[in-house]
Amino acid sequence: MVEARFIGGVGRCGTSLLIKICSLHPEVAAFYEPRFISDPSGLVDYVRGNIGLARFRRMMGSPFLNNLIQGLKETTKSLMRPYSGEAVMRILDETMNEEDRLEDARAFTLALLSLPGRRYWVEKTPHTVRYVDVLHDMFGEGLRYIHAIREPKDVLASFLTVRWGPKDALHFAQFYREIMADAEKTFRKVPPRCYRVVELETLVAQPQNVIPSLFGFLEIPCEPGWVTKAAGSISPADAHVGRYVRELSLDEQDRVNLSCRDVYETWRQRA
Repeated sequence: MVEARFIGGVGRCGTSLLIKICSLHPEVAAFYEPRFISDPSGLVDYVRGNIGLARFRRMMGSPFLNNLIQGLKETTKSLMRPYSGEAVMRILDETMNEEDRLEDARAFTLALLSLPGRRYWVEKTPHTVRYVDVLHDMFGEGLRYIHAIREPKDVLASFLTVRWGPKDALHFAQFYREIMADAEKTFRKVPPRCYRVVELETLVAQPQNVIPSLFGFLEIPCEPGWVTKAAGSISPADAHVGRYVRELSLDEQDRVNLSCRDVYETWRQRA
């Protein structure tokens, strides 16, 4: 039985569009970057023994709880009500005791993200893609992970519009290759049935085909009418496919191709 559904990627690669689609489903609680799993002093660090329960508890009180609530404002604002600090600390105290850290992490995540009472939940934080092996250790065959990929030149062009991330081809290549190398390590440790690669460009061009396939992978039923509605929410203009033509110099385009094309094509073959 599938019990844990995650979306990730290198960042600026389509994860926000995917979680937006999930949020449209009436039975899905969609979580936009609560960050309590992969950020420093999050569950990955807890599972690996890098921090103790007291440290994670402090981080869950703030900033992780704030991230969770802010993220719900981006997806499903009506689901914010159950997430008081008191309720989250109660869940933490009921599920975590440092005796079995993997079971702690699994039980806490399931209880926390199931709190709104929706039949399914999906969590999106891009850089969980570096730790899919840890998620598999936590959830085993119950894990489903979607790894979003995108033309690297468009990823860099998109980074130019936000405060974080690399702003030139050299630093972007270092950033991109490092994250994708970590993703490759985790990919090789996780059964193929638990992992799906989706290309943003294909999602935007063929939503009527891609959306049912992805929800089938997540084992979330969806009616044809809902698929049509979800597909209609995708604006090719908003997806900014091909924005690099306008926003990157030819020299930077060439640099990104030279340094990142091989990695990108490897992942495209898996999509």
